[in-house]
Amino acid sequence: MNMEFSLLDYWDMLFQLSFLTLMMCLETLFHPAQEGELKYRISRNTAALLGKKLDKYSDTIFKDINHLYQIRSKLIHTGENIIKEIDLNLLRFYVKESIKEIYQMQIDKGELLELLNSRGFSN
Repeated sequence: MNMEFSLLDYWDMLFQLSFLTLMMCLETLFHPAQEGELKYRISRNTAALLGKKLDKYSDTIFKDINHLYQIRSKLIHTGENIIKEIDLNLLRFYVKESIKEIYQMQIDKGELLELLNSRGFSN
């Protein structure tokens, strides 16, 4: 086995694990326990939280998270890795901004989800 090949495989695995870990962060932050529609709820709640704060429209954020979730599903369900560096960086950005915003709000998850559920998208 070639050592260079092994290091590339290892790097690819870390890349995938980073992506999945960040996606689990969004799931933990934005998905109510015991409820379905995971992709929709995560996309909508991220967009509702960050749409007013960032220089992006909420519908753009919604589409971004939907796209990232489709990548996650493809990796989890088929093993196919279609993650690009730009995808990982975008996901990292949304997770970081979400954590910062939630921390500043100083509310628990239940209150956060109630607030986000009452918000519409800001365009």
